[in-house]
Amino acid sequence: MIRHWKEPERKQWMLALTVGTACLYIGRMILPISLVAISHEMKWNKRTSGTALGAFFWGYTLTQFPGGYLSDKLGGEYVCLVASFGWTMVCLIFPRLPDMSSNPLFVFNLFLVARVLQGICQGFHFPSIGSCMANRVNGQEKQFTYCFISCGAHIGTLICGSAGSIMLEAYGWRSLFYITGFLSLIWTLLTRRLLLSRSYPHEKLMLLPTSQQSTFQQKAMPFNFEQHDSTSPFNAMPSKLPTESPVSPTHEKLQLNAAKITLSSIPWKKLLKSSAFWAMIFAHFTHNCFFSILLMWLPNYYSDNFPDAKVWVFNVVPWVITIPTVLVSGKLADKMMIEGYSTIFIRKFMSTPVLLVAGILLMCLGQISNYYLSLVCAALTIAACGFHSSGIMLNPQDLSPRYGGAVYGIMTTIGAFSGFLGVYMVGYILDVTKSWILAFQLTGALCVIGWIVYMVFGSATKIA
Repeated sequence: MIRHWKEPERKQWMLALTVGTACLYIGRMILPISLVAISHEMKWNKRTSGTALGAFFWGYTLTQFPGGYLSDKLGGEYVCLVASFGWTMVCLIFPRLPDMSSNPLFVFNLFLVARVLQGICQGFHFPSIGSCMANRVNGQEKQFTYCFISCGAHIGTLICGSAGSIMLEAYGWRSLFYITGFLSLIWTLLTRRLLLSRSYPHEKLMLLPTSQQSTFQQKAMPFNFEQHDSTSPFNAMPSKLPTESPVSPTHEKLQLNAAKITLSSIPWKKLLKSSAFWAMIFAHFTHNCFFSILLMWLPNYYSDNFPDAKVWVFNVVPWVITIPTVLVSGKLADKMMIEGYSTIFIRKFMSTPVLLVAGILLMCLGQISNYYLSLVCAALTIAACGFHSSGIMLNPQDLSPRYGGAVYGIMTTIGAFSGFLGVYMVGYILDVTKSWILAFQLTGALCVIGWIVYMVFGSATKIA
């Protein structure tokens, strides 16, 4: 059933999902932050370390589309919380892996399995949020809401880089996994108890056949829906809060249609034949490759090139200004939408710093020998990524509002594959050539190509 969050409810979920996203990224960033210590203890080389980092994306790729599809079918809130419980358990088990065997190869394989499982569970998170944006949030609030939640990723990275670096030096890498797992478990249980059960008191009905759910929900939750301008990218979304009027035939039809979303009902042919769809996919592919490389390898870059630098400084400074850029991009996109700019102009405008500017800065980063200049360049590069939340990340809802979660899942599945490929290839390049310049220049050039493709073929016209 399609139901918008009321305003107080939207703010509560927005805050809760921001905290959950921060926990998710802390859990994701622990291994990159502690990789030097773990590699030293386990005697891993750069190629082995790259495989361990990239294994996360093996699992992450598998659940992007299922995450979007299940979120459209069952509700993004449910899927998000169930998945968070899964990766939290993996996080708590991770520190015990070296104690399970004295065979280094067996322990390494356990690390790979744990990383894959973590990726599988975390892969549900953003598709479920994308589905919530398509089905729970009003059109004019979507961009800021999504950007606010996306800030959690940078907050989590910032917390892990600062407090995590200090704890790593004081208590060792195992402590990071235990504390993160414990805090994430508390978030999951509190959100389940305070928000999910209160907002959806009949959540157990999700186990019923969809026809029975629809029948009950039509009786229990009467909502009115308006017709919308077909030129709006959010034209399939309701715009009024619930009233006490009886269920209208239009509303009943919308509810039944929402309940009948299946794999076969998704307009695959229209999507696969659309150049706008593939432009969106490729642009996100290049961005995700670039961002994953920075996320996983930047701590190693500074450890190799500036070994005397304080760990917490280069794990914090590049991420500090990203949070305001994410929020500013969301507010700016909403303002541009209200002022009448076309949706595709906004998407392309926001994608320019993400791909073009960041790509050029990354190509410069590897050639900078001054520590402080490299921090500034890295900070500007990562800050430019903050505009992605108001650009390509919202394009699936433009192209297919009804199947927004599923299309988002397709996009992020392919994007997640680029994360694994990019992280592994950087490890391979470093192991063979020892050249950070080559690794960064290839990645930056890929971003620029992605920008050109999106500028030429990108669109926000509804496909299905």
